[in-house]
Amino acid sequence: MQMYGVRDPNGQLLAVGYEPVGGVLRVRWKKGEGENRGVPENVFVSIRKVPFAYAYYQKVVKGKYPYTKIDDPPAEPPKQAAQKASNSMEVFFPQDGMEFHEADANGNPAHYYTLKGERVPFSLTQVLQLAGLAREPQSAKEAEAWAAKAVLGTKVHEYTLWLDQDEIALNDLKAYPSYFNRVLGWKQFCDDFKFMPDLTMCEVPIGVRVNGMLYATKVDAYGVIGDESNLAMAVVEKKCSVNIEPHYALQTAGEALAFKQHTEVLQMPLKRFLVQLLETPNGSGKCYKCVEHTDRNDEKVFVGAALMNCYMRLGYGTLKGN
Repeated sequence: MQMYGVRDPNGQLLAVGYEPVGGVLRVRWKKGEGENRGVPENVFVSIRKVPFAYAYYQKVVKGKYPYTKIDDPPAEPPKQAAQKASNSMEVFFPQDGMEFHEADANGNPAHYYTLKGERVPFSLTQVLQLAGLAREPQSAKEAEAWAAKAVLGTKVHEYTLWLDQDEIALNDLKAYPSYFNRVLGWKQFCDDFKFMPDLTMCEVPIGVRVNGMLYATKVDAYGVIGDESNLAMAVVEKKCSVNIEPHYALQTAGEALAFKQHTEVLQMPLKRFLVQLLETPNGSGKCYKCVEHTDRNDEKVFVGAALMNCYMRLGYGTLKGN
């Protein structure tokens, strides 16, 4: 059976093969091989596309189709899919030297990014703020409310990530309704939209250089969305804000640029979502509201009106970076 290499950051699942008559999915592990029978062909197609095949196998195949271990499988090198990506930009991850800092050299609180030790001029959030595209607080009272909401949002982001990592049980938060309902909302979104985050890409520092202009960000969630017949990759931004602001679409556009090359390699569409996590359930019993950002002009606005604006002002000396 021809085996095809798959993408698995953990290195647990190396390759898969398929025999359509019996629906046999052969899996090659780091140690050994096995077969699941009765597996639909679209599952085999999907497991070859997703960027974290082991997690996908665990969720979709394991325990649902009979499995047989194969003793002493024949050695056969996996056939890797050809990889081709656009060279119009550069993307940097922690392994490339991207770091996020919460304090300066003197230990004072600060939030900034570095690439190989050099400070990145702007974060994505700063780009939107400095370009005047993100709404600012209109009063001291509103600024105070935003600061409190930011603290809440930080904890909710932390708890939703722990939930995805199976490091916390939802019931552990029942005594804290403001957290519980919002984390429940995240679980509901993942279940309803069949979203499976790539945990290696969640909340990690990423740098993107577009036309020589570098900015940095941390993406709330990136992963596979949809069922086996309609898979896509998706960037998902979580918000606890009361209002859904227009600039959120530009934020997800800036985040999606980091994964544009990746989805070209996978030959999969890239979608963008805003998920508003609610303090109380809505009329349908859901603790979230989801908005998909579909305007392709968002990327142009982010790069042209926001990023270029900041770099021009930086060059003219009328604006300082980090």
